[in-house]
Amino acid sequence: MAPQSKPSTSEKGKEIVDESNAHKIARPVAPTYELNVSGEAEQRATIFSSWSAIVEREVDLDSLNHTTLSAIIHDNRWTRLCSKPHSIYLEVVREFMVNFNLTITDEGKEHAYETHVQGVWVPFSPDVIGHFYGVPEGSDAPAITNWSTVARAIYPDEHPKPWPHSNVVRHGHMSDELRLLHSFMASNITPTTHLIEIYPARMTILYQMETGHNFNFGEHIFNIITDLASNPKGRSKLIFSDLISVLCKRAQVSMHSSEMDKVKTPILCLRSVRHSIGQVHRHANERRLAAELEGKDEDNSPANEDEPIESDTLFMPQRIQR
Repeated sequence: MAPQSKPSTSEKGKEIVDESNAHKIARPVAPTYELNVSGEAEQRATIFSSWSAIVEREVDLDSLNHTTLSAIIHDNRWTRLCSKPHSIYLEVVREFMVNFNLTITDEGKEHAYETHVQGVWVPFSPDVIGHFYGVPEGSDAPAITNWSTVARAIYPDEHPKPWPHSNVVRHGHMSDELRLLHSFMASNITPTTHLIEIYPARMTILYQMETGHNFNFGEHIFNIITDLASNPKGRSKLIFSDLISVLCKRAQVSMHSSEMDKVKTPILCLRSVRHSIGQVHRHANERRLAAELEGKDEDNSPANEDEPIESDTLFMPQRIQR
């Protein structure tokens, strides 16, 4: 039998992997996390196991200096809502959602929904959420009766528009500050991956925030998470992962190394918002000019006024899959 050749090594003495020995090199095994769920929750665990996350975003408050929006954020103590997210533990978040107790165990108890993660009770209530974000207890947004007033508030002064007959506002048509506020709202307040069109229900919240109404954010976020836990079918995104991760950590739930420690989401910044919308308008004008040169009717051009403008692609909520 021919003598076996000595494996080639690098300068540091490590064996070099090639086609002849690739199958012999031990590969590190990724750590696994087993959900600690009851039999009743196994079906829910299947639903949540493949969900990705809409991650909370940090707002560059310095870029908002000397703006109305900056004054509103500081006056209403929303700065914690705008701060940099903590480490996120997606598997812990999934277990929290799977084990979410949908039954009120004690009407008079402050934390009526007793949810456990790895056998540890995680306090969760509107008051707990409000305390985490450091926001005062506010009130529900009043109904809007005059949508013309909303239109004057959301559109740029140099491009005023009436309230659209379709009741749908384009994200890219709003003022710079409103587009940044909407991007922030879409990741940190009322999570969604759909920014292009804004319907009246979301516009009500956006307008009330823009005018400085002090929401009861604790109650608002609590209701969104409870609704998601109650009706997960047809949905596919984990939300408020930063909040849930921190609440579990404070309850001394055992944490593995975060899958998202090194994930950096783009910061919401007013300067970048202005730059991105400038690019959108420049590209739209280039398409219109190209259509004219080809002898096409501008109204039939894909860049016409009524087409959804996919602006702020840099500011879409980050969807992380692990």
